Amino acid sequence: LGQVAITMKDGRVISARNLRRQGDTIMATDPTEQGKATTKGEIGYPLNQIHRLEFPTPGVLKQAPEAVIRGKATEALAAIDSALRYYEGFRDAPGSWWADLALLKVNTLVALGRDREAEPLADSVARMASDPEVVRGARVHLATSLMRKGDFENAVKTFDAVLKEAKREDTLAAAAMNIHMAHFAMSRLESFQADWRF
Repeated sequence: LGQVAITMKDGRVISARNLRRQGDTIMATDPTEQGKATTKGEIGYPLNQIHRLEFPTPGVLKQAPEAVIRGKATEALAAIDSALRYYEGFRDAPGSWWADLALLKVNTLVALGRDREAEPLADSVARMASDPEVVRGARVHLATSLMRKGDFENAVKTFDAVLKEAKREDTLAAAAMNIHMAHFAMSRLESFQADWRF
């Protein structure tokens, strides 16, 4: 995982070899506060006093999409699950990579055609993620689920809102593609209904 850091709300920065969650406390292994000697063992820091956790960027965030493109989505999913297990304990902690990894898992499940598995995870991300861009990515998947259920009108509203607010290219691309599909489906449905009017 590499060295991690905790930025406290009082401005202190603590480096540690590893972090783990214990209730509402973040346990740091061999922590070092700036200008002080390393403390051997573990010291706990209350989550409500932490401004942000600074983890190295998980390599799987870059590697998994490339693996999916190469047709290795199943292998990518296994790597994502491994990283998610670690970050599960930090799901609600500021600076956690949980939401990004969970959204990546949603995308990978969709690529594997496992949309039903993706939907509850996308819902969790939309409710729990603190990064608005990650939330918008999850909302695109939830709107896609609405499309599959025939609720094109609400799906279009969501895609439209995402297109106005999002900055991430993958989220914008998915929303743009799906909004066109929803409009096409709506126009076909209207045409079909018109043909059957007496």
